[in-house]
Amino acid sequence: MVKRILSILVLIQFGLAQTTIFAAREIEIAGSHAIQVPPFSYFGEAQCDRSGNLYFHGGDSDFRYGQVFRLSSDGKSGSLFRLTGDFADPNRYGFDSFWVTAEGGVFILSTDSQDKYVFTFDRDGTMKNPIRLKVRAEVQLTDFAIFDNGFIFVWGYNDEHSLKDLRGKRYAAILSDSGEFVREVSIPLPGVDLGNLGAPSDGAAASYAGNLYFMGSDQIVVISPAGEIIRRIKVHKPETEDVATKLYLSDGMAVIALNKISTKGSTRGQVQRSFIAVDPSSGELMGHYKAGVQLGGDVCFNRNDGLTFLQSDGKTQKLATAVLR
Repeated sequence: MVKRILSILVLIQFGLAQTTIFAAREIEIAGSHAIQVPPFSYFGEAQCDRSGNLYFHGGDSDFRYGQVFRLSSDGKSGSLFRLTGDFADPNRYGFDSFWVTAEGGVFILSTDSQDKYVFTFDRDGTMKNPIRLKVRAEVQLTDFAIFDNGFIFVWGYNDEHSLKDLRGKRYAAILSDSGEFVREVSIPLPGVDLGNLGAPSDGAAASYAGNLYFMGSDQIVVISPAGEIIRRIKVHKPETEDVATKLYLSDGMAVIALNKISTKGSTRGQVQRSFIAVDPSSGELMGHYKAGVQLGGDVCFNRNDGLTFLQSDGKTQKLATAVLR
């Protein structure tokens, strides 16, 4: 009986510790400055490079157009990376995702009904010859990342045209820098409901020290360019409804951006953004933060400077920073 009581007390203490650990703190802006380029709109998640330049899937009309807008770190100038020639037709080669390396290299993933391509660019935005990805036709790619050595990590799912036992199952693979298949990789993601492909799902990657760190449903997987799993780091999200959409890495801290669809009150149906900071070696929680709508969209993270947000009032835009304490 005494042992049972002690066990219950331990469980209660553990539960309280978890609640305390995951108590979210409001993010407070430390400073901001106006940017000088005209206001612009963008789709999805933004990215940044090591120098603090910011990259957006820009566009005023259609998500499918393959173009990325680069904003200089000081907010004073911008440049555009866009698909050209036959590949500029969004009805044939619709935009899927983009990736930015630490050095500022821009890559765009674009697919049509038959082929899958990764496009690369010169520093001035000139498109190079595309890389055709050697992936089965019945595999639909949803995202990708680039290793420091140029190898490509892709992930997606097996569609309704796949073999029966593969339909809806996740697909992840390493491809060479020329698009040749190297090997498949096991990543922690549930299968896909082929009847509800618009449902939000986990999946985010970041590059560090030559490897890729992939945030799945409940763990970060460290993957080498050869496709070997170096280690798996368990991560506890604050709520089961949270979906990991972005992973930042800087100076011994991983920051995971989480989205959740509100189901209550006046905010019902709105996306609520929060962040957890973890030790990328152990998965130990270092902080949990709430992000109000007024913060804008997060676009970069540096452990010294904190998170950078792009804020807009419809007429002007500014960059704001918030240190994660």
